[in-house]
Amino acid sequence: GISAKTAQPQASFLDVADRDPILALAGLRIEIESRLRKIAERRGMPDSQPLMRLVHEMRHDESMESRLVSGLRDLIPLLNTAIHAGRVEPDAADWALRAGPEILAVLDAKLEDGQRRDQ
Repeated sequence: GISAKTAQPQASFLDVADRDPILALAGLRIEIESRLRKIAERRGMPDSQPLMRLVHEMRHDESMESRLVSGLRDLIPLLNTAIHAGRVEPDAADWALRAGPEILAVLDAKLEDGQRRDQ
């Protein structure tokens, strides 16, 4: 069988990706923001600041690796554009929906690791 640690559950935002990619991107944005704010809270950082500033702060205090920060810096503005403009290039949406679950998995691992350290 597959253990809960190795199984990656299907993200709910992917369920609508074929029918409504903008809704899927909005869902991905919400999932990323939720995890980043939890990580910030656990690290004692002000979690009410804008998301891109939060990512910058996390990179600055070495809470996140540069590769993850780079991915988030590319992804978050794209997700914001999709939400606010209601459109995004299909190739960009495809990339975001492929990269999103990987980024979420890394953020989940950071949350899980932080939780283990807190216990």
